[in-house]
Amino acid sequence: PRGDTLQARGFAGYLHRVIAEYLGAKWLAKKVDQGLPVGRLQGLLGVDGRPSRELRGLHAWFPVFLPKFASHFIEADPYGVLVYGDAGSLTGSAKGMLMRSLEKAVTEDPVLFANAIPPRNIGRILAPESIPDFTELLTRPEAPAALRRMTLSIVAEGKPFPELLQPLLDILSDGSALPTHRELAF
Repeated sequence: PRGDTLQARGFAGYLHRVIAEYLGAKWLAKKVDQGLPVGRLQGLLGVDGRPSRELRGLHAWFPVFLPKFASHFIEADPYGVLVYGDAGSLTGSAKGMLMRSLEKAVTEDPVLFANAIPPRNIGRILAPESIPDFTELLTRPEAPAALRRMTLSIVAEGKPFPELLQPLLDILSDGSALPTHRELAF
């Protein structure tokens, strides 16, 4: 039957893990609302505010469920928030913070997402409040190439914003821009 096929491919196990991370983060967020210190929660998830590899998915949901503490979780693991959580559900300012934190992370680790496939629904990160962050990343020539590619992927998948038209046209007409960047700008 179909369930056996999905289980054999590992999909059902992965889906159960994502649901467990979502529900676990929601439950722990309620505990924080009831008085559990955020610092203690972060201490349970990893070391020095960074989540352990096994708990990245759980950690990635906290910016959604604890928006007033979003910066703590986004800065600790921006790529995890992008890939394992629901970055599209972040507040507009948290989405901008996510882009700035991703830039810092990719500057520290240039291969962080050099070959990464953008997550589904990545365009939901684009919001009116984060347009200045996107514009800045698109217009700054020294922005890391992998980050610019991710930014262009987000813009390509997201809702159109007139403020981004000129930066996209500039990339498209720039003969020195990487071909993948020009293709995404199109």
